[in-house]
Amino acid sequence: MVKGLRVLGAVVGVALAAVGVVAGRAGAAASGPGQCAVCLTVPSTFYVVDGDGDNLRFVEVGIPMRVSVSLFSRVVARYDTQAGTASSPADFVAVDDGRVSIAAGESIGYARVLVRRTSLCQAGKHFDVVFSAPNQGRLEDPNSRVELRAPSCGS
Repeated sequence: MVKGLRVLGAVVGVALAAVGVVAGRAGAAASGPGQCAVCLTVPSTFYVVDGDGDNLRFVEVGIPMRVSVSLFSRVVARYDTQAGTASSPADFVAVDDGRVSIAAGESIGYARVLVRRTSLCQAGKHFDVVFSAPNQGRLEDPNSRVELRAPSCGS
């Protein structure tokens, strides 16, 4: 039984040390602007050139959301699309109150948006994906512009 307690004590000690590291980061976050213990980031610009899949009408685009440290519980945030020079439903399928999830222990999740394949042949169009309300962590910049770029489209 004593051996079991030593092993348990070592595990608890490691767990407490890990908590101490996270707490140290949290303390540093309060002292400097733009720092956080758990940062969620999305690309400021995401380019869509072409996509894989059998669907001839749509390409599914996954806009990544990353977490700065691996967590023991799932991270969930909302996302919405906003029209720019690309509009819904002509160029993409609008998302209102979508959810992106990062599983416990993982570092990335994807917001899914369907883009019309024909819109990819019209370079220069864009729309925005706006992330919000994470259940933990802080979004550094919640806006991601999705730029549609023309692949080599046939005539």
